[in-house]
Amino acid sequence: MARRAGASLRELPIQNAIYEGSYARRPRRALEADFDFFGGPAFLAFLIPDSLPGTLRSFCNRSTRPPGTLSISAVSEIDGNGVVMVAFCKVVSFLLLCYRNTARIRFRALVPNWGLKRMLSGEQISNLRSRFPILRQKTYLYSCSQGALSDAAEAGLRAYTESWRTSSAPWNDWMEVYEAMRAEFACFVNAEPDEIAIVTSASAGINAIANAVQFDRRANVVMGEYEFPTMGQIWLAQQTRGARIEFLEGRGNSIPLEAYERAIDERTAIVPVTQVAFLNGFRSDAARITRLAHDKGALVFLDGFQDCGTRPIDVKAMDIDFYVTGTLKYLLGPPGVAFLYVKRSFVESRMPTITSWLAQRDAFAFNTRKLDPAREARRFEGGSPPMPNIYAARSALALLTSIGMENVRDQIAQLTRAFLQGTRALGIAAKTPDTSVGPLVVLRSTDPEALVGKLTARGVVVSSRLDGVRFSFHVYNNLDDVHAALAVLEANLDLLVRG
Repeated sequence: MARRAGASLRELPIQNAIYEGSYARRPRRALEADFDFFGGPAFLAFLIPDSLPGTLRSFCNRSTRPPGTLSISAVSEIDGNGVVMVAFCKVVSFLLLCYRNTARIRFRALVPNWGLKRMLSGEQISNLRSRFPILRQKTYLYSCSQGALSDAAEAGLRAYTESWRTSSAPWNDWMEVYEAMRAEFACFVNAEPDEIAIVTSASAGINAIANAVQFDRRANVVMGEYEFPTMGQIWLAQQTRGARIEFLEGRGNSIPLEAYERAIDERTAIVPVTQVAFLNGFRSDAARITRLAHDKGALVFLDGFQDCGTRPIDVKAMDIDFYVTGTLKYLLGPPGVAFLYVKRSFVESRMPTITSWLAQRDAFAFNTRKLDPAREARRFEGGSPPMPNIYAARSALALLTSIGMENVRDQIAQLTRAFLQGTRALGIAAKTPDTSVGPLVVLRSTDPEALVGKLTARGVVVSSRLDGVRFSFHVYNNLDDVHAALAVLEANLDLLVRG
C-alpha cells in the first residue's frame, strides 16, 4: 500500500485495511502501511485521540523504540468516519521533507476508534461476548469487584508460561514486556511512560505518594466520606507525621461541590477524590474539584479504580497530579497489577521514603550502599514485578482498546440507563443518581445478603456493600443481562427498599 511523497493520506482505504489480511478476525488498533517519500529510514508512530484536535506532541517512551528510530505523535481532527483531515497530512508532509534521501518508511497509525461504529452492533457485542467464557452460563454484573476472564487474558498467561519454559534469559524478556506494559498504559491515559509507575495494588501506589508528601506548612488532607477504605486509612496513618484528615459528609449519596469549596484552603496539602464511589456509584466532578484545589495550591489524587476501563481517560486534560487504578475490575485483568500516574513536576521534586531495588536509576547496578532513585515515576515502585499478572493484564488491555473506548462508554451508558429506567418502573430506591452513565448502579436492600443469594441462584452475579446491592455494567453486557436482573428484582421486591 505505497504512496508517493505528497500523496494525501485521505486516499488510503483506512476502514477496509483494518479488516484486511491478518486483521480479518477483528478490528485492531494498529494499521501499518509503507510509503515512499523523501526521507531517511525512520519509524513514525501516530496516536490520534478524538479529544486532542490540532496539536502535535511527543508520545512514545524513547527506551521502547527500536534503536535509531524516530517516534512522534501527530494529533489532528478526525471526522465521523475516521478520515484524517488535511491538517494532519500537512504535518506528515512537513516531517517527511525534513529528510534528504529517498527511502521507504513504515507508518503505523494507532487509532482507538477507526473501523468501529459509535454504537456497537448486536453482532459485534455477540462476537465480543463469545470471548468471555463465563457469559455462556452467567449474567455477569460483577465487574465492580472483578472483571470477567477473557480468552485474551488466558492467552497472556499461556504466553508467560511459554516464555518461562523456553527462554534462556527469561528476566530479560520479561523486563521488555514490563516496559511495554508501562508504555501501553501511558498511551491509554494520555500520559508519558516515565510518568507511570507499575505497582501491585492501588494501596501500594497511594502509600508511595502519601509517604512522599510533606505536612509542614500544609497539613490538611480533605476527602469525601465515600472514598474506598484504603484511601482513608492510608492518609489517616500519616497523622503521626503531622497530617490532619478532614472527611466531607455526603448528602443524598453525593458530596456537594460546596463542601469542597468550604474545606479546601491554603492549609490543604492534598485532596484525594474517588472518580466513581464504590458504595453508591456517585461520580465526582473531578474537573471542578481539581480547579478548586489547584486555585488554593493543593494537590489532587484521583482514584479511578471504579471507572478506568469504561471510557476514554486523559490525565493531562484533567490536570490531576496523581491517578491510581488497577487491572482487576474494568480493565479486565487479574489482581496484582495497578498503575500510578505521577505528574512529572512531583516526580522531580520528592524523594520517596518507600523504595526498592527496581526503583533505582540503575536497578542492575546492584549497589547496596547507594540510594539513587530513578528520575521517573518508577522511583515509586516496589520490588520485582508480578510477571504472570502483567502478561495477562497486557493482553486484556489490548482487547479492551481494540473495541474503542468511546464504544465502551456508549454501551455502558445505554445499559445503565435501561437498568435505571427498569428499577424506577418497579419502584425500587437506588443510591445511584438517575442521571448516571454507569458503570455502577447500587440499589437499596432490606437484606442485601439474601438478595444477592436470590440473584446468584438465578445466575446473576452481583455484589453487595453495606445496605446496597451493586450491579455493574461493562461493554460485554447486553440488554438481555439488564432484563435478567430486572426479572429477579421484580420477583423479590420484598427484599428491596421502595422509593
